[in-house]
Amino acid sequence: MLGCIRGTLLLALLLESAETLKEARCTENSAPVHSPCLDRAHWHNLTRHLGEGIVTSHDESILVGPTAFDKIRSRPFHRCVLKNIFAFYNQALARQGGHYRDLRRFITRLGKCVVRVSWKRWCRKLYQDVRGMPVIETRGEKTLTAKMIAVLQIQKLQRAMEQLGDVKTQDKAIVELKMLEYYLPEGRARKDKAESRDKCDVKVQDKLSRHVMLPGRGRTLTSQQQKRMS
Repeated sequence: MLGCIRGTLLLALLLESAETLKEARCTENSAPVHSPCLDRAHWHNLTRHLGEGIVTSHDESILVGPTAFDKIRSRPFHRCVLKNIFAFYNQALARQGGHYRDLRRFITRLGKCVVRVSWKRWCRKLYQDVRGMPVIETRGEKTLTAKMIAVLQIQKLQRAMEQLGDVKTQDKAIVELKMLEYYLPEGRARKDKAESRDKCDVKVQDKLSRHVMLPGRGRTLTSQQQKRMS
């Protein structure tokens, strides 16, 4: 009799351990695809004195204005544009030698965090449109559609990349880099993360509500575990 009880308790512990592992996987798999990436405090520390003493021209910019960029923030190709921005700044900062090594590492991490494999299909379509579209005039960004803003931004980056050997272009890239903070999808990411956690918590609570007490030990068994033991 005692051996039977011990065997039952051991089986219960094993089944509970399996349930715990399932819940852990639930938490892991429910993590948002777009987790918050920007550590603002660290970003401000790295860019606090960025561009000080650099005088640039007021002609064509490398980045579209934040207001224009807002048009594509909720679109699938948002991260495709960010991918190009990160690639450009990786090259621009590399031209500066070791002066911006920490900032370059930070931007590399941003790129890995923000740009995911699931967006490749959207990016391929956008790049095809860029190749087949004439150069967009930079005047009147407010009148452009979201798709045209995305194409315009990539065209700007392509021109800047071609001129990256010019010191003036390098200086302008450094000065405009501070704006990058306003281009990232951090707000949406936090919302996605909270929603994913809530959904997972609901699943866990639902399973816990079906537990029953195991006599003598204060432990619980789910109805499914009871069926397995019967």
